[in-house]
Amino acid sequence: MNEPKTLTIKDLTALLAPAISSLKSIEKSLSTLADLQIAQEFTPDQSARAELYKKLDMAHHRVLMTQTALQDELDALQKVKGSISHAAYVEAHGKEAADSVWAPFQAAFEANAASNRQLRELEGQFPALVRLNQLAPRPPKVHSAPDAATE
Repeated sequence: MNEPKTLTIKDLTALLAPAISSLKSIEKSLSTLADLQIAQEFTPDQSARAELYKKLDMAHHRVLMTQTALQDELDALQKVKGSISHAAYVEAHGKEAADSVWAPFQAAFEANAASNRQLRELEGQFPALVRLNQLAPRPPKVHSAPDAATE
């Protein structure tokens, strides 16, 4: 007689994979719809939401620019100091010389920390808009500083 085939975990996983994929898609769609409803509830004016999206994009752009500047300053600092520590540099060249060599990196580090803080504060105020903004299509990256008039 033919005995029924015993399903293994592997067989069940293969059988259920399309259903799981469909459920994930439905979950993402429902989450997006919920975020849209939340955004409309708390920021009903479309132009106000558009302005918030613009602020989020600008904050992300500032973070990118300050991260780039920080990396550039780190590279420049490495060229000047080599592999020695700040303390060793002070010992070899004096505190004033060390401070002047480290100053551009420190300024870039502080600017990057400030831009990250500003982005996190903005994201904390509008979490649903942040999630929706992440789904939006992005224009090509611009590698210039943001226009001061739009900040």
